[in-house]
Amino acid sequence: MTDHTDDRKVRSGRWRRVRGAALATAALAVWGAVVFAPVPASAARDGAPGATHAGVHPAAVGAPGQVPGEQPGVQRWLTLREGLQIELNNAIVAVRTLDRSDRAGATARCQRLLRVAGALTVFAGAPAANVDRLAKAGMQKFVTGAQACLGGNYDSALATIQAGLDERTAAQDALDATLMGH
Repeated sequence: MTDHTDDRKVRSGRWRRVRGAALATAALAVWGAVVFAPVPASAARDGAPGATHAGVHPAAVGAPGQVPGEQPGVQRWLTLREGLQIELNNAIVAVRTLDRSDRAGATARCQRLLRVAGALTVFAGAPAANVDRLAKAGMQKFVTGAQACLGGNYDSALATIQAGLDERTAAQDALDATLMGH
């Protein structure tokens, strides 16, 4: 007969290590979701505990006098909205290159832009109000342009989207300067 007691001990020890690592990973993920989750702007307006007027927990804001682009809260905010920013750029390109004869395709592209521009419009405010204002430049024009696009008014939609792009371009230098503390 073969003695399997040593084999079970090895498997049992390995299982404990795997289970422990899985639990540690899960705990870290939950902790990260709680600590780094943005406070919705609506919660800040409603006076939720731990929220500031900008919709960010006070611990997320850097030291007074610190350059906005170096503040942990601003960096976290920029990182959290980065995916939406990329999707916005992709959605704008999709609308600007749409085939007007393909109504279903045009509608999908316009809905995509409306969805992402709307999400960025209501995204929690930046810890620095001037950063938030500059980062949202042109966003309302993208929403309006997407709505015109959904209505089939492509010329108006493209003109409005271009106005939004112009507004964002004009704000970009000011946003860069603000983030660098100039």
